[in-house]
Amino acid sequence: MEILVIALARSGHHAVIHWLCKQLPGRVAYYNNCNHLLQWRNKGVYSNGVKSSTSHVYSFENFDISGFREIKLNGRFDKIIFVNRDPYNWLASSMARGGALSKPKKLFRPSEKQIKYLHYWGNSMTRLDMYVQYMKQCLNEEDYIGEPFYHINYNEWFSDKGYRKKLCDELGLMFSDEGMDHVPPRGSGSSFDGKKFRGRGSQMDVLNRWKSLQDNEEYGACLTDEIKEYSKKYFNFNPI
Repeated sequence: MEILVIALARSGHHAVIHWLCKQLPGRVAYYNNCNHLLQWRNKGVYSNGVKSSTSHVYSFENFDISGFREIKLNGRFDKIIFVNRDPYNWLASSMARGGALSKPKKLFRPSEKQIKYLHYWGNSMTRLDMYVQYMKQCLNEEDYIGEPFYHINYNEWFSDKGYRKKLCDELGLMFSDEGMDHVPPRGSGSSFDGKKFRGRGSQMDVLNRWKSLQDNEEYGACLTDEIKEYSKKYFNFNPI
């Protein structure tokens, strides 16, 4: 099976990908943070017991999906999966990561240090605009990629075992729920906890990161009316 995962940084997608790789049978090769040529930044290999052909999981991070057709990967993957996190916690984790709390304007301007997907990459648009773009795709308001796709609500994935089982049914995977407590080392772990919760990731307070910044003026400025509206539509979540 060939799978492509598309997500924004600090969306919890590394945890989701680890879990997905543990639900696939046999050998699984994961290629993290690929470019349009599927050249990867780093690689992980899983061996899940049952002998079968190797599955391949690739990830695109901070990718302007309006360029998906141009990079000529249509029909290349068996499944394309978006991983989405609610904007309140996503923004909190983004701002807490790497000192960004003191420089939140990085979310308003294109990034200069992203993997290039031809000319569609992190500096083709701001990350806030990219968040809206992904919401439009996943809510079927726009179609940038031109083929069937799946999307995972990170909030529900983290909090609801029944939701995870349903995802496996939809994706044709064998549900074991193995890997839920893993804290991926990529990206230095959690923006708030680092790797402190390794082996017990399900105990992290990832759905309440927003509380630490709810009175921060610059954090509030990132939560535009448009982004708040998409949070209601997709996550049914508006805590502020």
